[in-house]
Amino acid sequence: MSKFSSISFDYLIVGGGLAGLVLASRLSEDPQISVGVIEAGGHTSSIPDILIPVYHKDRQEGRSFTCQGSVIPELLVGKSRFMFGDRGKGLGGSSLINSMVLTRGSAGDYNAFEELGNEGWNWPKFLHYFRKSETFTPPPISSTTAHHLDIHMDPEYHGTCGPLSKTLPRWFSDMQLPFINALDSLGIPFNPDANKGFNIGTTSSPVCIHPDTVTRSFSTSKSTRAMSRQAYYDPVKTRSNLHVITNAQALRVLFAARSQNKALASGVEYTAEGELWIAKANKEVILCAGAFQTPQLLELSGDPVVLTRAGVKSRIPLLGVGNNLQDHPWVPVVFETTPDYESLEVLTEPNTYAKYFSRYESEKRGVLSSVNSAFAFLPLKEVMDDTSIEDIKRVATRKCDMIYNNRDKRQYGYAVQLDMQAARMSDPLSAQIMLSPAPSFFIPPGLDVPGAVPNTSYLTLLTTQLHPLSRGSVHIESANPLIKPVIDPALFSHSLDLDILVSGVKYARSVASTESMRHVVGREVYPGPEAQSEAELARFVKTFAGCLFHPVGTAKMGREEEQGVVNSKLIVHGTVNLRVIGAHIQSTVYAIAEKVIIFTPSVKYSRSSFIIPIRPPI
Repeated sequence: MSKFSSISFDYLIVGGGLAGLVLASRLSEDPQISVGVIEAGGHTSSIPDILIPVYHKDRQEGRSFTCQGSVIPELLVGKSRFMFGDRGKGLGGSSLINSMVLTRGSAGDYNAFEELGNEGWNWPKFLHYFRKSETFTPPPISSTTAHHLDIHMDPEYHGTCGPLSKTLPRWFSDMQLPFINALDSLGIPFNPDANKGFNIGTTSSPVCIHPDTVTRSFSTSKSTRAMSRQAYYDPVKTRSNLHVITNAQALRVLFAARSQNKALASGVEYTAEGELWIAKANKEVILCAGAFQTPQLLELSGDPVVLTRAGVKSRIPLLGVGNNLQDHPWVPVVFETTPDYESLEVLTEPNTYAKYFSRYESEKRGVLSSVNSAFAFLPLKEVMDDTSIEDIKRVATRKCDMIYNNRDKRQYGYAVQLDMQAARMSDPLSAQIMLSPAPSFFIPPGLDVPGAVPNTSYLTLLTTQLHPLSRGSVHIESANPLIKPVIDPALFSHSLDLDILVSGVKYARSVASTESMRHVVGREVYPGPEAQSEAELARFVKTFAGCLFHPVGTAKMGREEEQGVVNSKLIVHGTVNLRVIGAHIQSTVYAIAEKVIIFTPSVKYSRSSFIIPIRPPI
């Protein structure tokens, strides 16, 4: 630790997760630049519960490589329960525990960055950096059923020489094709590649699984899980100008004298091995600590009201810090399956598990080799009628008018977002609901309800709202930096989110009742046949809602007068050299981190890191 603290780094990065290790790798390409990384977790090398794809859900909670925030219990149906906020803890961050799916939003989702005043953040630019970060390898036809599902990845939209390995699953649930056919019968077409900026339809997503080892892919060589550690860090960890410390908790950003009337970040105070240390930065401090810890570290320059309550003196009164929290709310529509179909519950039977594990070990095939990758992205018009959509738009617009008329400056940024979201609700190219057919009994953690019955198979239609109108927050409640911040998801604080998810549940039921699905599903477990009225379905949604663990927005990019925390170069407003990077679905985090390199002109990069050849069509 003393050696690390004795170095004055050019770039000091807090967080060795997806974004942090991308930056560490790219910045250290210039041997004249020194880079330091502070990571709260440790090294996780050969843990099967991380490496084997199917384990991503059930065998990771509460492990040494996960952590949680202090989440306010949500009082939704008369009694409170906790919304869990799992994050990865260790080199690789949440790429240690995510579901390995590598989806992208629509072109409109990424163009919205620029429409909100952030020049240069648009779909063409994102696409360039998506491709720069990845290498897509089609699996051999002999080992996959992808060709039977008509899945075709367009090589113009996928990378060929990036660090992150990407492929298609080698195993698909038998329930996936009936799901696709059911949506088709309802007028939703199959989309063979939803990564081209148009994601409406049913699709099967590529995944971060190494095409050779069939484990979570870590790098483009023979390796494992697709995570930032071995994709970006392990191949370069011997560089003499790159220094990483683990099991070290960052406490606060330190500031020197002001420069150009702005705060100048000079380093980071951290604790390791029971002692306090200071790491120094010559050029920049870069926070890559995620949507929960980044606001905690930024609170020294955050909302004066929040800081006064916590006993902390405000340096820079940024009202947006820790506010604007968004996640994808979802509810499970659960069915027992007919005897002809089996779900992941079969893996709980020791002999069956041994059979599948043997196949995975010898052939790298079967249920252990993959994750659920089936999705349907739906515009709102598919789940609500035109009158209901116009009613929702009017309510959303009325909320914007109230904010503007009341001159509530603390809400201006939210009003701008709400205005844009309302306009997109009737856009047939804007996905608002996502359905995913998980071949298992899958409900949010923390629910006090009956679980799976032994010797029974299940199908869960995960019903997710993609653009919620509610906004939560993450704030400190103590001056002690070791006390976790308080996370308030504030689900359904905007009532329209409840209406939209109720409509999503109804649509999921209509999918299950199609001719294609009738031979797949049996008894409806949740919501259950007794839930039929609007009020009963609303109560179900409130009771069973969870978050997909895609938290974003707590250090928003945008204008300071609209509660933006960072500018379009991701520099914190009111500072000279403090950046924030990260917090999004994983494909977008990788792209953002790759793009940020162009904002550091003093670094001389390898030309190869910017060359992206186009592979000819297969």
